[in-house]
Amino acid sequence: MSAKLVRCILLISAVASIIQPVSSLAQDGKGAPPSVDLRTLPPGPRPIPVTVGAYLIDIERIEETTGTYTVAAYLELEWRDPRLAREVASGLDRSRLTLQEIWWPNIELYNQYDPRNTANLHLSIKDDGTVVYEERFRARLGSDLNFRFFPFDSQDLPLQIESFRYDASQVSLVSRPGRQLKSPSAFLPDWFIGTVSERLGVDKNNPEERPYAHYVLTTRVERKWISYLWNVFLPLGLITALSWVAFWIRNKDMSNISITTLVAAVAFTFVVSGGRPRLSYMTFMDSIFLSSYLIIFLANVAAVAVHYFDGGNPGKARLLALRSRWLFPLLYLALLGLSLGSFLLRQK
Repeated sequence: MSAKLVRCILLISAVASIIQPVSSLAQDGKGAPPSVDLRTLPPGPRPIPVTVGAYLIDIERIEETTGTYTVAAYLELEWRDPRLAREVASGLDRSRLTLQEIWWPNIELYNQYDPRNTANLHLSIKDDGTVVYEERFRARLGSDLNFRFFPFDSQDLPLQIESFRYDASQVSLVSRPGRQLKSPSAFLPDWFIGTVSERLGVDKNNPEERPYAHYVLTTRVERKWISYLWNVFLPLGLITALSWVAFWIRNKDMSNISITTLVAAVAFTFVVSGGRPRLSYMTFMDSIFLSSYLIIFLANVAAVAVHYFDGGNPGKARLLALRSRWLFPLLYLALLGLSLGSFLLRQK
């Protein structure tokens, strides 16, 4: 082999060694030097502002026993990473980047009961490096729900969002003013969906008590109580009033009325038990039922006393019956008012 041919081969090898890194850099789909990790925090001042917004699509159900509710919603995040700008990385194919290949604020639903189910998501990057992340999801969320005033209760259902990894010194959450927060078609059986509001704050509920930026979308719901009024409270009141009829009839028929009232009250309890939440504390409906049972029991005791006195002292039996006609209705109203007042005070 001639010396000229050897020099040509060496020259070609040297040129190829220079071209190869450049070509690999242009073909790696990043358009940035390999030493730059796009998954690290973007350069610039701290904290990095992240615009966050949630949009309520629908509330599927509220579970009283577990204190959870299932919601369908949109989540939108927006932040700027100057490393992704077109003028900085002109060869970067932004349309092919995924969330795992770039930095993102690592947002989570703080009060989720189960992992959320993502139905769809979209990631877009603008020429100035602004990243827009959109997600439609379904999640079961937990909350400190209070059903003590059931069935006249109202609840605040929060959707709490914060960064899992970055505290308030690294990431701040900001809301976008003027945007809609709730779908007009949102519907929940047995509940009225009221106002939806958002607020920003700082959360320190973690083992190290580090402050994290916090975003909360709160939905106010009120129970539809009209059906309970006609289907529960009115029949229960009539059954209770039936126990007073014993004081308006002949003494020998009192026992039949007392037995009928007790049987009706027990049967009605089983009928409505399926629509009452199974809770570890007493609700307003529970107190009304207990007040009715107490009045029915005392009315039956008074009826037995009237029947007993009628055998030896008819005058005393008649006097007891006459007083019981107005005493028990007043006592029942007093118990209802006491129950209502105590629960109203607890609501404050």
